[in-house]
Amino acid sequence: TIFIRGLNTGTDTEKLKESFNSYGRIRQAFVTRPKGHSSVNPLGYVKFTTIQEATDAIAGVKKIDGKRIIATYARKKPRKFRQPKPGQEPKEDKDGSGLSESDDNFRSAAPIKTK
Repeated sequence: TIFIRGLNTGTDTEKLKESFNSYGRIRQAFVTRPKGHSSVNPLGYVKFTTIQEATDAIAGVKKIDGKRIIATYARKKPRKFRQPKPGQEPKEDKDGSGLSESDDNFRSAAPIKTK
């Protein structure tokens, strides 16, 4: 999946697909705006069948609707820890340690020596 920023405010999903279609088979594409920011330029996502197609598209598409765009590989957002609601118990992970998968560095750390 590639992430596209710098799109023109008039760019829609069809125009996005049209711009990237020649680089390979598109599995999914859409244009979105950040929540609560209707005046901000939209963002786009395009998912290709292969990594090579995505790589070629990133290298090949530099403008859409006459506006210079920035295309990169999409990254997953890090998961945020959420405080439990009042009256709820915090969720523990599968091993019952209370640490999330992102806390693996705490599990592997050497124990603290006490006197």
